Amino acid sequence: MSVHRKVKMKKQKIAFVFFIQALAQAALIVPSHAFDLAGAWAMEKATCPRVFTRNAASIAFAPESEQWGKGFIIEGNTIRGLSVKCVIKSKKETKSEINMIASCATDIMIDQVQLRFKITGPNTITRMISDGIESSFNRCEFLS
Repeated sequence: MSVHRKVKMKKQKIAFVFFIQALAQAALIVPSHAFDLAGAWAMEKATCPRVFTRNAASIAFAPESEQWGKGFIIEGNTIRGLSVKCVIKSKKETKSEINMIASCATDIMIDQVQLRFKITGPNTITRMISDGIESSFNRCEFLS
């Protein structure tokens, strides 16, 4: 076998190895489907129209919404409650949980908060607070 042929075969083997490595890396890079938290979330789905209002540009809390239960609004990296606004600093997601660190501000203070949500359905989540306390929330679909 000629030297030229050996060199050509060696180059083909190297190219093949790089091709296989690229395929393997591409398989590992395939993005997982992230859970979409965007929208308005209320404790009871039936109370959505009483907790939130929507105009063409944004979602807001309805007047006297606190009488109908807790809720929050997530838009981009911002989480708004009735008296608090948080900016998400980091987020880690598994198949069934979302963990976030957020910087939250009220009228009187700013604090860093850890938020843990368990994904319980396509439009339902449970906020997990320390000591086993949990609160369930439903996405207000009519507002999305």
